[in-house]
Amino acid sequence: FDEMLSVRTALDPAITDLRPADVKQYLEEEGLLRGTGEKYAKSYIVHWLYDRKSEKTLKKIASPYVMQRLFEKANAHELKDLKAFGKKLVAGAARGDLPSIVAADWLERQVFDFFIEKKLDMSTCQKLRTQHALEPADGLSMKGIKRFKNKKFSDVDFEQDYLYVPDWRTLESIDAFFLHDGILYALQVTFAEEHKIKNAGVVRLLKAASKRLSKDLKYYFIFVVPNATRNGRDIIKGYKAQAYVTSKGGELKTYPKAEIAQLLFPFPIQV
Repeated sequence: FDEMLSVRTALDPAITDLRPADVKQYLEEEGLLRGTGEKYAKSYIVHWLYDRKSEKTLKKIASPYVMQRLFEKANAHELKDLKAFGKKLVAGAARGDLPSIVAADWLERQVFDFFIEKKLDMSTCQKLRTQHALEPADGLSMKGIKRFKNKKFSDVDFEQDYLYVPDWRTLESIDAFFLHDGILYALQVTFAEEHKIKNAGVVRLLKAASKRLSKDLKYYFIFVVPNATRNGRDIIKGYKAQAYVTSKGGELKTYPKAEIAQLLFPFPIQV
């Protein structure tokens, strides 16, 4: 891409002072410190980047953290190129022209920006399954974004209408969440046509939020998927409700009672 040189230039200050202790702590918490490169890739916690010197080997970096630093440290010109570069990556992956892993973190970034900048009408989401007679919010505006690090949510205040995003990828099956009118909205951002929900991540979030809000807290689980035709297939049209599974992959026989509905939010591709 035309913006590649600018992206590489912006990357240097984002990683040169990256503290090894922070990376080590994250990998230890995720149980990946002794894992192989393949295990890192399957966990979708890394961003693959060509090494400048060899132009062949790949660097493995805990990407949500680095992505945030990258955008914070970029100057105005680099920021413009970063956004353009990201849009091309996401559009290519959405069409099936690129592996989704190379654009996953860029998709998340675009989705989070979109949710903060736009007025959202969640009632227009496609309903994959419904368990309670409640309707999602319309005319919703996020007040801003709040990042957190603690896996037990001790640094989360659960304030209404703020988008909460982990600095590290610590939540199973949840990339971000927000609260509105006492209801939790859990977001899973994905290119995948099938993305089973790991129950442990949902339970952990619900327990933490219930202690601060209500024991009867309910939630929507929302899949945010690029609205594109991939290899001739309409991904949005054919999307189905996803099963809940254990951390080891075993499928649960019933849906959590607290789930109001599974929704699909078709994310507009930005080109």
